[in-house]
Amino acid sequence: MRNTGIYIKRLLVTPAEIECFASSLDLEKAEDPPHVTLIYSKRAVDWRNSVFLERQDFLTISPVGAQLDRFGEHLVVKLKSSKLRERFDCLVKAGAVSDHMEFQPHITIGRDPQEQVCLQTPVDLRKPLIFGSEMRKVPKECRTASQHVPDLRSSYTRGHRNKPSSGAITHE
Repeated sequence: MRNTGIYIKRLLVTPAEIECFASSLDLEKAEDPPHVTLIYSKRAVDWRNSVFLERQDFLTISPVGAQLDRFGEHLVVKLKSSKLRERFDCLVKAGAVSDHMEFQPHITIGRDPQEQVCLQTPVDLRKPLIFGSEMRKVPKECRTASQHVPDLRSSYTRGHRNKPSSGAITHE
């Protein structure tokens, strides 16, 4: 496979509490399901490099210290996570380049184009945030009509990528 850019994220497998919080703020619904982006790099990387392979473990993050912020028209919940920071740093060290502002782990919870939500609103999340295994794809700006990036995981893993299992769960 030729080198291309890479987008790696983890879906939130326990979205109910954060979706309820977003609903209480009366936000326009986010385009994507709740997730955390680890890297969005348009710079070509070698997808076969072990650093860029999807990690299959689940990651649990405490919502303690979570805060609201705005990224353009989007309202996000910023997270404090050394595990997410370490993973980002590892991806950058291997050659990926963040195409967005400085890395700040966050979950986009909706659109607030009129900036009606006060950023001082407490983020009242009580349950740990559990993220599923990593998912990777080519950034939309790097795709061509003829480009196809094969899924290098087994068919068993593809069918079970974000279902809780007795497999490894990393806590922070």
